[in-house]
Parts: sequence; C-alpha cells; structure tokens
Amino acid sequence: MQHTDKDCMMQRARVQSISGGKIVVTVMQASACMGCHAAGSCSVLDKKPRSVEVNMPSGGQFQLGEEVMLKGAYSIGRRAIFAVFIVPLILLLAAAFIALSALEWSEPNAIFLSLGVIVVYYLLLIPFRGYFEKKLSFTIEKIAPHNSVEADS
Repeated sequence: MQHTDKDCMMQRARVQSISGGKIVVTVMQASACMGCHAAGSCSVLDKKPRSVEVNMPSGGQFQLGEEVMLKGAYSIGRRAIFAVFIVPLILLLAAAFIALSALEWSEPNAIFLSLGVIVVYYLLLIPFRGYFEKKLSFTIEKIAPHNSVEADS
C-alpha cells in the first residue's frame, strides 16, 4: 500500500547497525522539543535515543552513521494504540462489570478477574507477534541532498 507524505509521520534518524537485511536506526530528538517550555520536565521522550529496527529496502545502500528519514503511516500508531490500550481497557471494564453486576462478586474478586483477563489478552497477543511486526512496521529513505544555488554577482 502506497502512502503519501501527508499520510505518514516522518522523523530523522541515524543508521546504527546493519545486519541480515535489517537496519537499526536511532531516532533523533524532535526539534519541536527544543523550543518547548516543558522540555526540561517532559517525560514523553525521556531525552534518550530510541532504536527502531527496519527491514532493508530493496536496492538500498545505507552506511553506518548515515542520516535517514524514518517513515510510518499514521495508521500504525492508531493500530498500536487500539491493540495495546483500547482493547485491554474495554476488556477490563467489561470483566469488572460482568463480575460485579451479573455474577455479583465482591470488588476484590472482580478486580482479580479483570486483571486476569488482561493478562490472558496479552498472552494471547504473543503468537500474533509476527503479524503485528508486519503491520506495524516503519520504512526508511535516504535524505536527498539540498542543492544550493548561489547567485552570481
């Protein structure tokens, strides 16, 4: 499926390692964080480099330390949030509601059931790891060099 730049989130990254058809890139800190008034206390990025493993693009010649553009479709984030946060939240609330209302269990028992349902959900995700790795993958591209045109005097 082809995505346009409007459909993609993009971030600069640096090639950290290359092996076996995989490239590990380190994501640079977003430039928007530099000017943010909360940059000193924000824990979103934790000011640590993040590593992302990407499949080697066909015909791609990348070198260690090279700066590249990391791209991912916005749908990647939506799918990840849905699978990791939304579905478990719905399961947690549904299990608690069923335990308290339909089964008339005590609150501690309802809590244990709800937590057990979440554990089972995450354990059931493990066999589907390969599927999620395919669906939730990033791509990289070389950054085109800027051609500067100098005016002749």
